[in-house]
Amino acid sequence: MPADGGTSGSSAEVNQVAELVENGEKVVLKMKELSLFSNGVFSNVYKGKLTEPQARSIAIKKSWSREETFQRPIEVRILNVLNQYHHKNIIKLLYIFGQKHPDGTTCTALVFEFFPTNLHDVRVNYGPLSTIDVKLYTWQLFRGQAHLEQHHICHRDIKPQNLLIDHNSGMLKISDFGSSKILHGDVSSYNYHVTRYYRAPELILGSSRYRCEIGAHSHRFSDCFVDQRQ
Repeated sequence: MPADGGTSGSSAEVNQVAELVENGEKVVLKMKELSLFSNGVFSNVYKGKLTEPQARSIAIKKSWSREETFQRPIEVRILNVLNQYHHKNIIKLLYIFGQKHPDGTTCTALVFEFFPTNLHDVRVNYGPLSTIDVKLYTWQLFRGQAHLEQHHICHRDIKPQNLLIDHNSGMLKISDFGSSKILHGDVSSYNYHVTRYYRAPELILGSSRYRCEIGAHSHRFSDCFVDQRQ
């Protein structure tokens, strides 16, 4: 993949050595049609097609670091745990690799299964969700949240942009575990991780001791599922 992340959308095949998440085995990924899908403050997401070692559509999340050596982010540790107890409403991490740019900075690349959109974009592009859609996505959201709580994982940034959607199949997956944390018992944690408009009441009031259940309060149905233009 080019140092700029492969934004050209070229059909030329790119080879990249990566790690298989399940066992750390080194594999060569053969990818094509790589292009920028979305961008943010801390990372960019690219979409493409994987041809080997399996054929499927993929999303590659590339995050930058000031370190000169490849560092595994905490997100990878948490996704490794979730991969061991895979749940269909949690995004699955497939591969991981690192890249070093000419300026000395390093990049962590996480290769995920691809989902075409998120709840925020569905709401903007299609307007208000139907009652059936709200029920369908709500049910899946709580199933995924319950799975996280069962394994002591606090997401800490549940919001429409982090809820991936395949609107044709009606499938929802919780994604972006960059702010998440494994919580055991009553421990002190930062309270500013959750995006302001989706924070649980105890976080708004400044509490630094909370449990995984704060995710349930972050869902804010009136904000997550209702078109705010109404």
